[in-house]
Amino acid sequence: MAKPKRDPKSVELANRIIEQYQPESVENMQNALKDLFGPMFEAMLKGEMNHHLGYGSNDKGDNLKIDFMFKQLFGEPSRKHITITFLNGLLGRKYDERIIDLTFENTGIL
Repeated sequence: MAKPKRDPKSVELANRIIEQYQPESVENMQNALKDLFGPMFEAMLKGEMNHHLGYGSNDKGDNLKIDFMFKQLFGEPSRKHITITFLNGLLGRKYDERIIDLTFENTGIL
């Protein structure tokens, strides 16, 4: 089976990201991905929160709502499989590099 060709725009974007962040380690790349995808995930969670719970947008409560939704989705031991899948996808881990288990510590509100 032939490998699908990459979209040239995606390759260009990836090259610009690498040029901008100049990662020298996996940790550098992870930090770059957090910078890039953090706002996207925040916007998605905000939209989900507003849609499902009927909250309107307000500057004060947005961060609390996003934090609550993120914790509900990724911070519950009963949803560990979702968190593991998310982390493996975000970090690009495959095969023997994959996270296969994790432990939740101090899941209370700080």
